[in-house]
Amino acid sequence: MKPGMYKTQKVIPYVICATLIGLCVSARAQQPPKIVIVSSYSGFADKERVDAFRTGLRDLGYTEGTSVVIEYRPYGQLSRTERKNKVISDLAKLNADVIVVSGGSNFARDVKQANATIPIVMTTGSDPVSGSLISGLARPGGNVTGLTSVTLDLSGKRVELLKETVPRLSEMAILYDGSNPAKVIEFNEMQSTARELQIETQSLDVRTPNDFENAFKAVAKKHSQALLTLQNPLTVIHLKKIADLALKG
Repeated sequence: MKPGMYKTQKVIPYVICATLIGLCVSARAQQPPKIVIVSSYSGFADKERVDAFRTGLRDLGYTEGTSVVIEYRPYGQLSRTERKNKVISDLAKLNADVIVVSGGSNFARDVKQANATIPIVMTTGSDPVSGSLISGLARPGGNVTGLTSVTLDLSGKRVELLKETVPRLSEMAILYDGSNPAKVIEFNEMQSTARELQIETQSLDVRTPNDFENAFKAVAKKHSQALLTLQNPLTVIHLKKIADLALKG
């Protein structure tokens, strides 16, 4: 469950392969197994990893439409409540054999709540244990497997590297989605390390696209010297907007 810092795009097809082999000899063996990819990103932000996923399956000998059926469902333009309701509605009728979750732990948890039986493979997640996705790394239990980006373990290190890069750093801002429990944990880890390094932190809690403008106004008022952004679907989708606002500041 925690294989290390591999490139997700290349590893996911191999993680899911064992599950597919089992499905092929199941009661539905006369039909191609169906993989449904649900994503909390927009189609554009997710295109590279989905294309790589399809390429990886082809490399493993799966022919889309013949030996496997893939259906892609992006939900990046919906609010979290809308997304959650749509996932519940879709999974009830999509008849999936495997669900691949492209998004963070928050989204994977929503998918798990919508489905307790179909195998779920998550492409990344900060901490699946504290996020209530699995019982433990040694004995996960349940129907969720996949990869974790171990960002929690590296949170403090990111602050240390920033301090090494900017030795006179005394104030920094951290941009994160406070509705995501895993990101709150990451923020707390960063704040703890910053405190040890005598760096004052500014919390920028953004939960919707409309929150970015006010967040950067707050940065300008406090004159923070650096910005760390915690990755989740909201910040990935609006990466250009974040970069533009940072340059203006």
